[in-house]
Amino acid sequence: MFERFRKAFALGPRPDDPPRPVSLEDTEQWAAAQGLAFSRTAEPGGFLMLGQYEGRTWRLECGAPQRHYLRGTELRARIDVGVEPDVALMLVSRPLKEALEREAYGAFTDTLQTSLPGDLPEEVRWLAMFEEMAWPGVPLPFWQHFAVVGEGGLHAKRWVQPSMVSHLLEMLLPAQGEPDEAGTRAPKAPPLMLMVARGKVSLRIEYPGDHLQTLADAVMLLHEAARSALQHLPQGTAKN
Repeated sequence: MFERFRKAFALGPRPDDPPRPVSLEDTEQWAAAQGLAFSRTAEPGGFLMLGQYEGRTWRLECGAPQRHYLRGTELRARIDVGVEPDVALMLVSRPLKEALEREAYGAFTDTLQTSLPGDLPEEVRWLAMFEEMAWPGVPLPFWQHFAVVGEGGLHAKRWVQPSMVSHLLEMLLPAQGEPDEAGTRAPKAPPLMLMVARGKVSLRIEYPGDHLQTLADAVMLLHEAARSALQHLPQGTAKN
């Protein structure tokens, strides 16, 4: 599935070129080659892309993070897939999940409240409200790097298809930092959040801006999450 997407987005095999800043001109040319609408925003370095998937319009914006847990620049994207509005699912990179859980716990205990503060982002509240889900048949490295939370284990299992798992594992960042006791450096998951809520699929991911592959990965992941939601989750109504 993702090899087909990768070919469609004209990047070929995963690049091993050294990172370099990606200019807006590079990004605009790439978008034009994919037939995507592209416009620059007032924010320095910011841009907006619009595309179509199965007759539904998706929107991807690059700019300063709207969530405190992402640093530098973020890509945020969404598409209305028309699933029932009460379906609530979230896939999150595990290091980010653990950091947000510590934050939520601190907010709860520091103020001695009996409920979570209302100003916490929805995704942070979800981590407190919903249990993490897991099921057999998924490669162990996926569970080591990512977590799935939400309502309804059956919905989660249907949504997180093998093709999505494979691509997320391909998105692991190169090994960095100090080696472990065995002398190896483990790869890490990029800070990302993929959600199904109120009939929409949405994505937030930290964007280093050093290779177009990250942008292509975000678009491909949004497409795959939308495809899986359309095929495997209960449908309500859709709006473009």
